[in-house]
Amino acid sequence: MLAGVFFILGVCVIVADGTFEEAFMYAVITADKPFARDMRERGWKLKRDVEVEHDLVVMDICGFHHPEEGLIHGNRMAIRALELDANLGQRHAEALLERQNFIPHSWTNFYLIFPGTVWNDPQGKRRVPFLGYNSDTGKWVLDFILLDQENWCGIDKLMRAYPAA
Repeated sequence: MLAGVFFILGVCVIVADGTFEEAFMYAVITADKPFARDMRERGWKLKRDVEVEHDLVVMDICGFHHPEEGLIHGNRMAIRALELDANLGQRHAEALLERQNFIPHSWTNFYLIFPGTVWNDPQGKRRVPFLGYNSDTGKWVLDFILLDQENWCGIDKLMRAYPAA
């Protein structure tokens, strides 16, 4: 029986008891790369963007929602992102989107939230990027969700990044 950690096509696959379990993904983040979806072109204002600390990272998902909670407010989610060191931004989301064929299939059940980038839309509402899986097309899509509402739940996950070196 095989045991250990093997890297296949950018995804870390943990082999245990002869089964495969996807857990991590490599991503290359370019700090000075312009946003692929620069919302300023639509009249949005960039309120905050997290600094990219490492070029090559291993990313994993991180829950922030407690099982006994109902829906929680976006401000609480953002605070937990900071506490969990899971405050990634739009550049991280776009890096995943560029390599979406390598995103672990088990992640398709979740919305991946990136609260490190905050935009103000033309109505002045704060929005953060997220990746969602479209099962009809089989593709991940980048969109922006309202931060200032009480709609965050257990299917929303944060992302953490660790230096790959």
